[in-house]
Amino acid sequence: LPASLPHRPLQELSFILNHEISTQLAKLKLCPFAYDKHPNRLFVFDTRTTVADQEYPIRIYEGNGSDLHGLSEVIFSSFSKLLECLTYLLEEVNNRKVHEIIPRFFCIDPKGAGASGISYWTEVVELEKAIDDG
Repeated sequence: LPASLPHRPLQELSFILNHEISTQLAKLKLCPFAYDKHPNRLFVFDTRTTVADQEYPIRIYEGNGSDLHGLSEVIFSSFSKLLECLTYLLEEVNNRKVHEIIPRFFCIDPKGAGASGISYWTEVVELEKAIDDG
């Protein structure tokens, strides 16, 4: 999630929202709110359909903003599920390796990370394993 330092609150989020691609994505009903580990990959709320309590699914967008090319499958079914997974990760990261923690996301968020998001998270697990193996 974007950093928000006390002397520069929401500066990173403001940068994301004021970027030209964000304006283009808004026309597509995609709302960016964070970067993936790779700066050209944005986490976006997919607001193209109406959902209860505005708990929009989260996808990764890696495109030029002019179309839906580069839009991933749903990786989290909602922001609250993203927070549950992130909380679990932060609680476990001092005791276990990240690649051992992430598969639990599938149970925490069976409609997002555990459904269409499996391929994304499996790729992250493999990358984390490779990093750990050196």
